[in-house]
Amino acid sequence: MVEHKGHIIKIEGNTVTVKVLQLSGCAHCEGKKYCTLAEAKEKEIKISVKDPSIYTVGEEVEIIAHKKQLFTAVFWAYVLPLILLFIGVGLGSILELPEIHSALMGLIAVAMYYVFLFAINKYLSKSLEFKISKLR
Repeated sequence: MVEHKGHIIKIEGNTVTVKVLQLSGCAHCEGKKYCTLAEAKEKEIKISVKDPSIYTVGEEVEIIAHKKQLFTAVFWAYVLPLILLFIGVGLGSILELPEIHSALMGLIAVAMYYVFLFAINKYLSKSLEFKISKLR
């Protein structure tokens, strides 16, 4: 499981919004103040809960996600588009199209894929569920 600590910034209905500080791999390095590679990003994650009354705005909580779900998300977002890009370029090469047309075929395949992802966004968001727990 992957766990991140964050603070609740908003509660609306059964949805709790948590702000999480996503740290890069070298964020804990002593030399980070001299290095431009260290970075930290804030992310807002919306989580559906059964009983939002047990949480308060400003409370520190822990967000939990299963690694299997995260690997699935990485596959949908990065791996499959890369495969489609190669298929489009390869198909253009097989058809002996000019290189620019082969490249465009790959890019069009990826663009169509992202339109498809946008269309099934509700289904995908249900398959990637975060859980929230109070810190003790």
